[in-house]
Amino acid sequence: MELMPSSETLLDHLTVFHGTPTNFNYKCTACTPNISFPDLNRFKRHIKIIHAEFWDAPQSRRTLTSATGAPDITLPESSHNPDRHQQTPEVKNNTNKCEDEEKHKEELVPDDDEILDLRNSLRHSFINFSMHLYGIKHFTRKDVLDLQESITEDIIKPICEAFKKIGHLPESTEVSRLMEDVCDPWQFISTEQKFKSQIKKLGLDNVTQTLEFENNSTNSISKGCLMPIKNQFKQYFESGTVFNDTIHHMEKLEQDNVISNVINGSLWKATKTHFQDAKVIPFFLFSDEAEMNDAIGAHSGTHKVWGIYYQFPVIPPQYLGRLENIFAAGFIKASDMSQQGPSEALKDLIDILIDLEQNGIELQVAEELVTVHFVLAGILGDNLGMNTLMGFSSSFSALLYCRFCKMNKYDAQERVQLDTKLTRTKENYMEDLTKPFQESGIKELSAFNRLKFYHVAENFVVDPMHDLYSHGICCYDLALVLRYMIQNLKISLQTINYRIQMFDYGDTEKRNMFRNITRENIKSASFKMTAREMQLFVHYFPLLFGDLFPQNNDVWDFVMSLVELTDLVLLPTFDSDILDTLEKQIVYHHTLYKTLFKEKFKPKYHILIHYTESIRAVGPPRFTWSFRFEAFHQVFKRYCRNITSRKNVCLTLCTKANLIFFENLNNCRYFSDELEFKNPISIKLIDMPYFPFLDLSSAFMTSTLRAVSKIKFRGVEYRKAHFLTHCSIKMRNLQLYEVLDILITTNEEILFICREWEVLKYSNHYVSFVVGNPLDSFCAKTVGYFDGPPIHKYTVGENTFIRLKKYYM
Repeated sequence: MELMPSSETLLDHLTVFHGTPTNFNYKCTACTPNISFPDLNRFKRHIKIIHAEFWDAPQSRRTLTSATGAPDITLPESSHNPDRHQQTPEVKNNTNKCEDEEKHKEELVPDDDEILDLRNSLRHSFINFSMHLYGIKHFTRKDVLDLQESITEDIIKPICEAFKKIGHLPESTEVSRLMEDVCDPWQFISTEQKFKSQIKKLGLDNVTQTLEFENNSTNSISKGCLMPIKNQFKQYFESGTVFNDTIHHMEKLEQDNVISNVINGSLWKATKTHFQDAKVIPFFLFSDEAEMNDAIGAHSGTHKVWGIYYQFPVIPPQYLGRLENIFAAGFIKASDMSQQGPSEALKDLIDILIDLEQNGIELQVAEELVTVHFVLAGILGDNLGMNTLMGFSSSFSALLYCRFCKMNKYDAQERVQLDTKLTRTKENYMEDLTKPFQESGIKELSAFNRLKFYHVAENFVVDPMHDLYSHGICCYDLALVLRYMIQNLKISLQTINYRIQMFDYGDTEKRNMFRNITRENIKSASFKMTAREMQLFVHYFPLLFGDLFPQNNDVWDFVMSLVELTDLVLLPTFDSDILDTLEKQIVYHHTLYKTLFKEKFKPKYHILIHYTESIRAVGPPRFTWSFRFEAFHQVFKRYCRNITSRKNVCLTLCTKANLIFFENLNNCRYFSDELEFKNPISIKLIDMPYFPFLDLSSAFMTSTLRAVSKIKFRGVEYRKAHFLTHCSIKMRNLQLYEVLDILITTNEEILFICREWEVLKYSNHYVSFVVGNPLDSFCAKTVGYFDGPPIHKYTVGENTFIRLKKYYM
């Protein structure tokens, strides 16, 4: 028997000469007990990590080891080989069947090897189930152990007792161990240490890095924690098709003539020139602080923590919004961040980022080693978080609070356009460091400037979630508009709330209902709404109150300018024409604000003026806003409410983040297109009443399809009677379709049977499209044809309207 020179050669040999399938139960007999793997990728990872030293040993030792400790692989049997699978002839009568069973009764008794395989199979199921439990975001580790114990005592042991009464297996050591495993399936992972040793065998062990900060005032040591970021990068991009899909998407983006991603921004184009033909992938870093205790409790503020997360903005867009593709980089106490300063507190993290940028990571992709560099493309967060992390002013009442330019706050309160001479650059940043804080707006030299291809003066990232919706411009604007409605139009607050509550938002928005607005909310411009609810409020405002305003009303023009401004900001792609339109829209909106209400601009109005500059530099704002990061942040906030230990809360959070990462990696959830539906009914299109009107291929006409009433695809739910849109040229040239049936083809493709509706015109007053009657036009379209989530039609007076939600995706 010839020995293989390396693990890669062995795995290649299995694939080429033995046709090993991807999905098969592989077993490693070098481990004790043996470990089974459900697919080839996990088996490869185990061989490379756990048994790498076998191939590193000298030839003499390798021969000895191969007889005792080398991985022994049982090859899968191929269904195409007639010698391997012999079909047993069907027994035609019960008498012959009973005789045959008696004849081979002894052969049915399992031997020790078969029982050992059964034990390994059970253990593999148990560890997969445990990994799923540990990955549930609000489960504590104690919750998992308690649940395991309850399942054992209340479910498994009664089943085992029933088995014992049914029959007896022959007595043997392996049979006894099998029964022990079945009666107590968790004993081999009953503690955290045992569980860690098992997942280490699967190649999923990542060690966190503890950060220690000395607190001179209390003479104590405070601890933060960093995730094994380099290992996470490597494991993520070696998982499934993540790397190849990401590279292909980047190549596609680079060919675009529009700005649709950070790849198309001027900053990345300048960075890319330094790497020539090398593989380089950008990533974003997000940070935010959170109160881990009760915000109004006795210990509020004691364990406030900064969460630091990262994401790769160049993965295929359909996966960007999934929390599985957002990762924790570490957690640091807010008190340490404040006392040490961001540069000192984050120096270990920045060292890792420098190594990723300059040396990169060697990835094993399709049996090929590829060196990939990872470059920080932007720091994300709310304005306070970004300013704090980058060393700028953390007070927005300071004279120079803007991180983009050096316009003083008094000029920023009045001006509707930028002064390009005041823009921050690398050059004037160094000059400003020599000036006092009042003259520069810089508190400290940012340690992020140690990175070769990143500088805080060029971090043109904006966050529409906070700038527009969460205590942002929309709140200030609508407070003034509602006050005008009550004082000038004599519309009562009761009428306003009645319209808000009674409006039929449709089934897509039932989870986002609004609370009643009070006079105090209007006076303080602070509405009891989440950012998502405020986004919906702005979206539906023209339909809610448009009929109460007369035509050519200046305040209503201001409302329309706000609604159209938010629509433009959240577009997925920009060209030079749209950017010019956006710039003019911002000026128009700000001018109306000053003219109508005589108010001074708040800081977020000034930041909005920088949006066109930001889009040209780092791409559309919808890819830099905080919505999905805040959702991921909530995972750890909820988790902290379920635990009582605060001894080292940063380590606790990193441990949970590690378990979530393991669970997602183990199940390859990053780029899976989840398709959820229930109770499908088999149909044939030829039997449907609309069949004569459809223009379909013969394959669809004759094949049996499955019909469902609703389906969830990539996180979006589609139902019958929903409306879908397709924009052919520009945002306002569209086709409208009503979903009549939702069909699933044999290859899991979604097919919508639709009826087209007449779109009459665009109404400037309602910022909506006027819809006519349904047309005698039927079609079948795949889900990729439509460019927005499902919407509804709304009746206001004698007209029916639709509001586009293309930019919500």
